[in-house]
Amino acid sequence: MEMYLSTTDKIYKHYRNIYSNNQTKIIMGNSVRATKENVQVGTILTYAYQWASRHPKFVRVIKRTPCSVQVEELGRIIVSHDGYGQNGTCIADLVSDGRVINRTYRFDKKGRLNIDKELCYIYDGTPEDFYTD
Repeated sequence: MEMYLSTTDKIYKHYRNIYSNNQTKIIMGNSVRATKENVQVGTILTYAYQWASRHPKFVRVIKRTPCSVQVEELGRIIVSHDGYGQNGTCIADLVSDGRVINRTYRFDKKGRLNIDKELCYIYDGTPEDFYTD
């Protein structure tokens, strides 16, 4: 589910309301890899898939064991785009549609989390770039 917003004020207000209600927990950081030490239940992760293009996906950790996690997929809100929706920035839509990815993802030998062979990073709330080549 994608929603188009015209101003960044609405976006930051949206996040401020959610953060103040303590409905979710986001560990702040810029490009912090998701590892065994910093991933907890409620942490929002991002990863990008595709080779020549970049399409970020957002997930929330709903179950955590010492060596694996189970996640639910989150939607995205497009902040800005090129007029065609092919290039721009997006943020995570923290209101989940409840679609749990029916798979458990394990940490690798170095303690990092990979989803679909892509390294995961802790989402810090800043807009993520997407583009299609």
